[in-house]
Amino acid sequence: MLLSAGDVMRDRWMAAAWMALAGAIVHGTACGGSSANEEGSTGSTSPSTSTETSTDASTSSGVDSTTGGAPAWETVVEAGEDVGAFFSVWGPSVDLVYAVGGQQGEGGLSIGAMMRREGGTWSAAALPPDTAKLNWIHGRDTLRVVVGELGTILVRDGDDGEWELFGCGTVLPLWGAWVSAADDVWAVGGDGFMRDPVLCHYDGSAWTMVELPATTVDSKGLFKVFGVAPGDVWAVGDAALLLHWDGSAWAQVEVDTQADLISLWGTGPAELLAVGGRANGVLLRYDGAAWTSTALADVAGLNGVWMDASGTARIGGMQGTIAIVPAGAATPEPEDTGTLRTIHAVWQADDGRTYAVGGSIDLPPPFVGVIFERAPD
Repeated sequence: MLLSAGDVMRDRWMAAAWMALAGAIVHGTACGGSSANEEGSTGSTSPSTSTETSTDASTSSGVDSTTGGAPAWETVVEAGEDVGAFFSVWGPSVDLVYAVGGQQGEGGLSIGAMMRREGGTWSAAALPPDTAKLNWIHGRDTLRVVVGELGTILVRDGDDGEWELFGCGTVLPLWGAWVSAADDVWAVGGDGFMRDPVLCHYDGSAWTMVELPATTVDSKGLFKVFGVAPGDVWAVGDAALLLHWDGSAWAQVEVDTQADLISLWGTGPAELLAVGGRANGVLLRYDGAAWTSTALADVAGLNGVWMDASGTARIGGMQGTIAIVPAGAATPEPEDTGTLRTIHAVWQADDGRTYAVGGSIDLPPPFVGVIFERAPD
């Protein structure tokens, strides 16, 4: 079902009352410490953002003296309560990178935020009025898709001009999106604690709700979706829910863990890595035939993962965790970020510069946010 902008705004106000009650639930019960029951929206078209650079995570030159001159993580944006935390980072090129997120307000109301990095400088980007908190951004070719609270979906052709507001028949949060082509996009979501997961598809003109397959777990949310081909798409979520799309139908794939699965990435049909967990992290690796689960007793819960063409992955999570996972391995090698802020997403551009985003999302709102950069190794 395709919703007009008016339909979306009406549903937002209907959901705000429900969120006032849901706001009493302890924060941090879903999606790696961020509250997966956040619905409702106020808005802003261009949030003000502090871009003061901190040296907590690096020396002033961006070089870590403890590693013999290897690049270090550098804090490049510290966002205050007027902006909130960041939940996703992605870019179409080395010259343009987006970070999206926002703030959770009183009574379940939220406000979205977006920043762009151009010419090496981060600055606030305009959003439609009353955009709710944004949770993920992805794109391919010229298509850009952003999803967030209250079933918010923003779509744009290119990197300039106005965003078009869509919905897919839900007011639940959407946590992830993956663009296969201009006429083939998947988005996933759910409230993480009470209602069934949400799965939506875009055919280039309309978004429709997709019926979920029967599952053996009582999951209340899908958190991320990633594909290696139009007919080879995976989605992960609450209560170890793992779904696979083979081009004709979605089906559950059972795995040897009960941990919440928050994100996944890969290089091809025989190399995927999923991460999750709460108090402690968990890694799931796919070799094309089976998923192997590894509990990480010494690593906090994980939220984000990105993998390069060699199969080497970077993961991020609670307590400022960023670590390297070598190709084929399941033992993370930690990197020092100099922060205890939660890392929610990591991503690397083609020039090797790596980005990580997050904030105080393991604590009750109002949130503050952070963006890290690491020079090419």
